[in-house]
Amino acid sequence: MVKNNVKPYVFKHPDYGWLRVLVVDGIPYYCILDVRFIFDKGPKKLYKAIALSTGEVRSFKIVVKPHNKKNHNPFFNCKEIGVSRKRKKDITVDYNFCDEQLIADLLNQNNPDESLGFKWITGFVKRVLAHPEVRVLYDAQEAEVVADNSISQPNSIVLSDNTLWINDQVFH
Repeated sequence: MVKNNVKPYVFKHPDYGWLRVLVVDGIPYYCILDVRFIFDKGPKKLYKAIALSTGEVRSFKIVVKPHNKKNHNPFFNCKEIGVSRKRKKDITVDYNFCDEQLIADLLNQNNPDESLGFKWITGFVKRVLAHPEVRVLYDAQEAEVVADNSISQPNSIVLSDNTLWINDQVFH
């Protein structure tokens, strides 16, 4: 595992929900799970976009700290990673992120909802990330990014029936 200069952020939109972002050496990577929901893509369409895109998929090892009630911007909800809010120990999860090129390749320009989601990500989110005095409001809590797994091992992306596996993460 190679440690990187990685900083996690969480954005919330009333229509699109969460968008988790990791900034790696100044380049934003977006949580594929969140992007999938913003663009309402099923496993087959997501697989096709990843296969045809020149964009990048990266897997990150993330240490999730125990929940603190004072935190207002956690990187994970506990249900999503299958743990209790009352746990006392750190846990480690592997999550997949993509670059802006893959997001652009997912976009169906004839769908106004997807276009608005794309504008939110590439407009608002990118503008916030460019301004240190504002992006501090979106700092993620309860997460420490430990390593970029994609440096030490190749991605495994498999579509079986209507289930997509990206590394160890399942998309139904």
